[in-house]
Amino acid sequence: MPNPVKITRNSQTVLCYGKWEEDSNAVCVFEDEDLDGTWCEGADNWTEAVEILTKYAAERGTVLIQLEAC
Repeated sequence: MPNPVKITRNSQTVLCYGKWEEDSNAVCVFEDEDLDGTWCEGADNWTEAVEILTKYAAERGTVLIQLEAC
């Protein structure tokens, strides 16, 4: 797998794998594995996805570790 892009938002650094496309979804990995899954809400780019999902993680007292485009 190619090297991931690292993006930091909301005091969390997330590894992002794959190329983000207009219609991409993301497979999410959190420290709290009960939250792991596929995110299908849509974003225009990795930075926007990381912004939304790190906020979601922080609100639930956990950390987003990585995302993979799908």
